[in-house]
Amino acid sequence: MKNGRDAVKRVANLFLIAIIIALMAVGVKFLINKYNTIAYPIKYSEIVEKYCGERGLDKNFVYAVIYCESGFDAEAKSYVDARGLMQITSDTFDWIKFKMKDEREITFEDMYDPELNVEYGTFLLKFLFDEFEHPENVLCAYHAGRSAAKDWLENPEYSSSGKITAPPYKDTASYMNKVMSVADTYKRIYFE
Repeated sequence: MKNGRDAVKRVANLFLIAIIIALMAVGVKFLINKYNTIAYPIKYSEIVEKYCGERGLDKNFVYAVIYCESGFDAEAKSYVDARGLMQITSDTFDWIKFKMKDEREITFEDMYDPELNVEYGTFLLKFLFDEFEHPENVLCAYHAGRSAAKDWLENPEYSSSGKITAPPYKDTASYMNKVMSVADTYKRIYFE
């Protein structure tokens, strides 16, 4: 009889341990998900999804650009006076405004407006995708300029199979790798 009770106790203990392990796994998964949503936020989603839809852009990619450019700070300003969520410079603003044939009374000061900034930034990304095709090339052009990206594509030291693989500017290489990684993270967390 004692052996029977011991066996029941062992089974009950094992069952209890299994429940505790399952609860811990659920808790860990919850904490990881909570951390991810804090570390990789989605802000301005209506605006981002609107312009991604209009322009046929991957929202993971655009969220990653915003994350890396400004950390979702609409008031961000860089040392080269790039402004807003997608860090548009004055020259880039003028070029985009001309290419868009935008006749609204918008000035460079308006690049702190999230909607206008994302509208202009996604226009530029779409333009660069049309020209450069691969996300790596687009990021190099967005970060270092179209001329630099074109030069790198022609140099086998920096590119392979039509894709920039090793930009010579360390900050551009770091930027390209970071945005690509963050885009994958956004996709994994929110959109898979």
